[in-house]
Amino acid sequence: MNKKKIEILECTLRDGSYSVDFKFTLQDTALLARLLSDIGFRYIEVAHGVGLGAARAGKGETPWPDEEAVRVAKSAVGNKSLIGVFCIPGIAQFDDMKRAADAGLDFVRIGQNAPVVDTAIPYINEALKLGIKPCVNFMKSYGVTAADFGEKVKMIADSGAEIVFMVDSAGGMFPDEIARYFDEARKHTDIPMGFHGHNNLYLVIANCLEAVKHGATFVDSTLYGLGRSAGNAPTEILVAIFKNLEYDIGAIDLFRVMDVTEAYMEPLINQIHMYDMMSVTAGYSLFHSSYLPKVAKMAQKYKVELRRLVAAMGKADPVNCPDDVLESLAKKISGESVKPEAQREILISFNEPGFEESRISNTLQSANILIDGIITTAAKRNVRPVLDLAATNEFMEDFIISEFVQTDQSIVLGRIRFGSWEILQDVLRASKGKIAGFLIDKDGGAWADIDTLMRKSREVCDPASIFVYSSRMLHLHHLCDYLVTASCKNKGSLIVFGISSEIMPVLNFAEGVYETICLFKPSPSFDLPSEYKNMEDKIISIRDYSDWKHLRMKTSTVYFRSNPSYDEAHQISHLILENGTVLFHNPCNQEILEIFKRRPDLSVIFLDRNEAYKGQFLRWSNIKAMAHERFAPLES
Repeated sequence: MNKKKIEILECTLRDGSYSVDFKFTLQDTALLARLLSDIGFRYIEVAHGVGLGAARAGKGETPWPDEEAVRVAKSAVGNKSLIGVFCIPGIAQFDDMKRAADAGLDFVRIGQNAPVVDTAIPYINEALKLGIKPCVNFMKSYGVTAADFGEKVKMIADSGAEIVFMVDSAGGMFPDEIARYFDEARKHTDIPMGFHGHNNLYLVIANCLEAVKHGATFVDSTLYGLGRSAGNAPTEILVAIFKNLEYDIGAIDLFRVMDVTEAYMEPLINQIHMYDMMSVTAGYSLFHSSYLPKVAKMAQKYKVELRRLVAAMGKADPVNCPDDVLESLAKKISGESVKPEAQREILISFNEPGFEESRISNTLQSANILIDGIITTAAKRNVRPVLDLAATNEFMEDFIISEFVQTDQSIVLGRIRFGSWEILQDVLRASKGKIAGFLIDKDGGAWADIDTLMRKSREVCDPASIFVYSSRMLHLHHLCDYLVTASCKNKGSLIVFGISSEIMPVLNFAEGVYETICLFKPSPSFDLPSEYKNMEDKIISIRDYSDWKHLRMKTSTVYFRSNPSYDEAHQISHLILENGTVLFHNPCNQEILEIFKRRPDLSVIFLDRNEAYKGQFLRWSNIKAMAHERFAPLES
């Protein structure tokens, strides 16, 4: 049996860039393009989500020019895969296409709204002149009838395009509509066709399958479905389905796709909104999300509910958003009375008042909400609820702070800071029999000596559930992990800016990892320990930038223990080697961050102290279990 050949056009690095505000770095682009190519994807789309020239047109800044994204991607894949970009006439200029061609571009997808798709023809001609494969995306294909779509596909095919893509831009079309559009096109031409769908109504996979049944041989996808609005067809799901249906998708290994998706896209999972009510509204009314800011301003002007205005605008004109039509609709809706939603009972989740990642509360009631919340969430995720207990620096009779810390694959962790023994016992009583583990931080206030703290905890809780640890050492080890990873990228020297005596253990560790450690602007009270004073070739104390002019040293890693001034950040940015790493102990302002963002080769990381707890409870539990094992000799 001859299997139908299907090409999956992988566009995570293009459409998926919407999910990261178009900030995939050149390093990201090269890495992901190489991985996708190695897995077996022959068509890979990169660069700005809106296409060539979009950053210049104010559609979202990127940390690199479009042609540089093409260059690094093509260099990473060689001849194994074709590298393409998106291009919207009027936003992209011919010069943009030429620069991309000079950088190694293989194909361009010229996107234009279906009613005016003829404006793509000059760009098709330009691509042919440059030796690039021209493809055309019929954006908002639903903006014309199926019959008109078929005739326009023939026109574009006759103009020299090599592939035509039907596009469900709002993610609101149904499978039977997809079938009609492809059938009409097939009446007029046999040009290769593809489908690009969005997932606003959760029909994208069904629509992809319908497109393939009716003649599509190309289908767009992104890892995890990352993309504009509600996202695209998830690559890993399409691969699984096509393999089950025995389509020929080449040598693509489903499980390697899964591995890459989890390993490299997992950190972006919080950017993926499976769907929200606005994306459902857009799909329902075939409204394109790019018009949302404009409609939001009009909704605010006439004090109307935004979703209702979005739906009305999409139903009135699914392709454009004329100002006069929009204002007329807003005036009409403003006169309609809408019944407000009644107050509802709430479910416990991280997004409800009193229990969320960014919320810190200071009442015993909030501690109970935290405890109930982590128990409920742990049950839903089949992991263990754990509390971190830390004494305040000073004894404060009624003081309590409750906060969510984080969740990982084994626990949901909350933290309670207590200011008195009475508060601690109240918390322990509320947790008894409910919480699987207690982390006792021995670095709390001196008033809460560890012996008394352990005794009071054991009076209420199972001793096997109690783990004593040092938060100070945990956070220092967390920092060391980052320093090791940075040194693997690029050895050389480490700058520690604003060093203080409390992180001296890091020096003990780092001096074995880095060739040189430079202590830049140490705090006035800092004095280098005597054992380091004879290591002038290894650890160097630098008081100001002028010393660098004499040393002429470059650094691979900078750790800002305290935040620099603008001038200091500017000076240090010139000292960092290519592909260097910048670690911030504290959040910095946007002005300072922009200095380092001008260097797209740099990795800029904000240390999150709560990240240090990931995976620790499971490790400590395993160690504790081994430590309590008894040796039992084999019976003869």
